[in-house]
Amino acid sequence: RDAQESRGLGDVYKRQEETIESILNQTYSNIELIVIDDGSQDRSPEVLKKLSDKHGFSFYQQNNIGLSATLNRGVRLATGKYISVSGSDDYWELNKIEILVNEFERLGDEYALVSGDARFVDEAGNSFKKARNNREFDSVLHFAIEPFDGFNLEIDFGEYETFLQSNYVPVMATLIRREKLLAVGLFDEEFFLEDWSLWFKLSKKYKWKSVSYTHLTLPTIYS
Repeated sequence: RDAQESRGLGDVYKRQEETIESILNQTYSNIELIVIDDGSQDRSPEVLKKLSDKHGFSFYQQNNIGLSATLNRGVRLATGKYISVSGSDDYWELNKIEILVNEFERLGDEYALVSGDARFVDEAGNSFKKARNNREFDSVLHFAIEPFDGFNLEIDFGEYETFLQSNYVPVMATLIRREKLLAVGLFDEEFFLEDWSLWFKLSKKYKWKSVSYTHLTLPTIYS
């Protein structure tokens, strides 16, 4: 293995640790962290096991079964009221869960999901903007809804018909009521765009709420 490849893998392991620490260091402390390695062939299982021993979160290693099946396993293992999913290179702003839980607790049982937004960030951790139709966006959500005609986040967010046009909700920015996830049958394990399929199922039965108009930078997504 050459030095460049080793440095690249070292960056991957470092981002995994940063992701986990951003979850464990949330201002909302009542968090159950479940980490599942879906058949990695590098040193990720070893790195994650050491982090699990250090921080005390639940870690599971499995043969590769795919993203949707892995997410569903995590939901079934979870015991909490709400679910928030994260990739291995997402970074959560430290008040993400506090903001979303506080918002959820003000809403009725007809709400299945609340969501913030995500920023475009490069591998060095620097924010950047993406251009669309002569406008620049550092927000994943606002970049995605730019082509929509007259889209209002307070009114249109999470409406079933809007997902016919675009998969505009960044999954790592969401908090979902676990019982609603179970009620609609979890992530579709036969569909490639597992989050988009879930959005259709959840939006058909339940209400959604966006807080991105007041809290613009919650999780981070690497480009």
